[in-house]
Amino acid sequence: MNSIKEILRLLIYIVKQKPYKIKLYNGSEIEMKDSKSMSESFFGYYDKSPEQNGNVLFHVMGNNRVSIIVKDIASGDEKKMGESSAFNWQMGTRALWIDDDTISCNDFEDGMYVCKWYSISQSKVIKTLPMPLMDIYQKDYVLTTNYQRLRSVDPDYSYQCLPEMDDNVFKDYEHDGIWRYDLHKDEKQLLLSIKDVLSVKKERLYEDGRHCINHIMIAPDGKSFMFIHRYRYGGKKYDRLMVYDFKELRCLLDDPLQSHFCWLDNHTIMGYCGCNGETGWFQADTISGEVHKLEELTKVHPKNGHPTPHGDWIVVDGYPDMDRMQRLHAYNQKTKDYILLAEFFHDIKHHNYNRCDLHPRFTPDGKAIYVDTIYNGKRQLCQLKMKLD
Repeated sequence: MNSIKEILRLLIYIVKQKPYKIKLYNGSEIEMKDSKSMSESFFGYYDKSPEQNGNVLFHVMGNNRVSIIVKDIASGDEKKMGESSAFNWQMGTRALWIDDDTISCNDFEDGMYVCKWYSISQSKVIKTLPMPLMDIYQKDYVLTTNYQRLRSVDPDYSYQCLPEMDDNVFKDYEHDGIWRYDLHKDEKQLLLSIKDVLSVKKERLYEDGRHCINHIMIAPDGKSFMFIHRYRYGGKKYDRLMVYDFKELRCLLDDPLQSHFCWLDNHTIMGYCGCNGETGWFQADTISGEVHKLEELTKVHPKNGHPTPHGDWIVVDGYPDMDRMQRLHAYNQKTKDYILLAEFFHDIKHHNYNRCDLHPRFTPDGKAIYVDTIYNGKRQLCQLKMKLD
């Protein structure tokens, strides 16, 4: 069946292929921001910017490991901070900026996943957390999930350093879930168990499924966070979008598809999902629970993608269409204007786990967007300068 799909995909591409591998619109300009080496490079997920204080952070692919690189944008000088075997194509090592002189990344050490903080000026590890990082609020606390459990349910976001969990351990939902690390007290605690998550019911929940937690995203003020409760049951995948304010856990959406979201402010989120039997882009108030469909955005960009906001603008990418082009758009929340920024070719051989999503992220000043691309045959981190009035 898979081979037939591959043949059909190839035939459709041959018919629909474009005469170009990249096309820029609306005055956009592109500049490579990857390593000077010939190796593949990428940043990772769409919810963090790789740029800070004149430097850009990214991964360079090695032999089953990645190097963590910080590059001075002005001079082009590069500094290798370390290496890690705890990575995937979607999130990398979850490398991100802690402050102007500190970056963090997940790693595998002494048989366990950890998070290492590197000082750029000192060129060394200055802190190691006894758990990996999925999201962080300033220097107050870190939240994470069990990456080994992810390998059994949502492998695109897992690491491969440990095997899938033993089935008896996997079914222990009381002692696993979302972990919190207090950076002031250096204390780790189980904040929410999967058993806690299963106790919250809305309309649809198959408790006999294989459950995990993914996509933890902390609100801008740090007072709440959202996550996806993902599970498999009867050969199908089911999602529930959950919100926790450290007091009450609620299920906001439980249609089977809950995909990619972002915070617009401290209590408003938007993303691509299912709601009341419809699929598209929706906006939700995490306090009132009110959800409404973004009709304009869904009409012009009806497919799944990754949203990143800056001011009034939201950039949204998409998976390759039949012509194997990934399209990047900008949407203005106030004016409802919708602008096509660029098209990038994505070859057929990179698919499923090995695909290269654009994962657009704004620069801190909002004047450019970083994307991971593969249009020229290898992964490269690029910066797209654009004109958004």
